[in-house]
Amino acid sequence: MGKKRSVTPNGNAVRSARLRRAWTTDDLAGRSDCTTKTIENAERGKPIYANTLALIARALEVEYDSLIARPVEQKTSTSVEQKKDRKLSPMISTTRVNATIGILAKENQPIDTEWFLEQLKSHVSFQDVIDVLDNRYGQAPGIPEGGVWITLKMTVRDFYEVYDFVEAKSKSNELFLKVAFVCAESIPNPHIRDRSLWLSPLLYVEPPHSHLYD
Repeated sequence: MGKKRSVTPNGNAVRSARLRRAWTTDDLAGRSDCTTKTIENAERGKPIYANTLALIARALEVEYDSLIARPVEQKTSTSVEQKKDRKLSPMISTTRVNATIGILAKENQPIDTEWFLEQLKSHVSFQDVIDVLDNRYGQAPGIPEGGVWITLKMTVRDFYEVYDFVEAKSKSNELFLKVAFVCAESIPNPHIRDRSLWLSPLLYVEPPHSHLYD
């Protein structure tokens, strides 16, 4: 009998997919016909058998490839590339602003703030303190059928890190949640002193109504 091939799972992706279904590790273990220890190892990013990860992906109803860890070098090079064209003065980059992220969700599907912030921190390299200001269900042009708005207070440089991450990952369907928009109030204008860019930058992802209930 040949050796079974091992793969390194994306622990955050496995955990995010599980939590979206409000399952415990025991729930996922039972539905994927493996042990709870295996699920815990997968969520820690420890190597597991490829066929086991395939069973986990099937139970979670997600693509197998979405649960595979990406090389660190690839993530780093992308991050460096994104930063090349952005030049902010130290004063502007450390200014704190209110950033709102609109997430597609039904009214009876709240999103835990601490979990959401933990997910962001696992993907984005924040340099400064992040404060949670608001978490509520509502409607907006970006999410006409409703969704969850999470507002965070962060520096401009950290906001751009979030913006770049969402912009890059939303098109490849690699986000841990379906984001409709990302915006920040009163981003300082880098060219005119004491002036702001109203709700800028603003990012709208795919038409939200077509993805809200799938």
